[in-house]
Amino acid sequence: MDVMTVLTIVIPAVIGVLLCFKGFKLLRISLAVVGAVVGYVLASRILLQIHIPMSLPVRYGVLAVFAIGLGALSFGLYEKAVFFVGAAGGAFFAWSFYPADATGLNKWIVIVLSALVAGLAVKFINEWALKAFTALFGARLIAYALVLVASKIELLSTGVSALMVLLFKTTAISAAMAVSGLSIVIFAVVGFLHQLKER
Repeated sequence: MDVMTVLTIVIPAVIGVLLCFKGFKLLRISLAVVGAVVGYVLASRILLQIHIPMSLPVRYGVLAVFAIGLGALSFGLYEKAVFFVGAAGGAFFAWSFYPADATGLNKWIVIVLSALVAGLAVKFINEWALKAFTALFGARLIAYALVLVASKIELLSTGVSALMVLLFKTTAISAAMAVSGLSIVIFAVVGFLHQLKER
């Protein structure tokens, strides 16, 4: 594996573990990280949609401006950012399950409703919602890293696909989907329970 691939796996995994298990304890930093991740993903999705030719350094510059901008905004406006970061996280979470080129009204309804529910939950239920939110967001980043690892290991991908056929009698569940779904559920639950035990 090259250095970029390793960084693409290690950085989300480390951030995911910190958010998943220490997200509430490191809340202000967690909000900044979530803001930066949402900014990066938002910018990358926008760049995919607008099809403007640009050099790689310019593309990375746009991604960095969005990531640093939303991260800094979330950190600086901590109290006010709780709703907006929750909403952005809810939208990001819903959006991450759609392909980058997916269109249609249903997609946007799901994204907007997810944003509102997450934003309101984080704002009004606060501690529990923030613990659940950071655990879920961290679990999603861990799942992303695990899917990348699984895709690099042929035997693992083949084994997981075979297990899905054996368990569910279908080939419709890909190895990536199985690894992602199972790891999100497991890490989110374990991370949330761990955060609940901490004071």
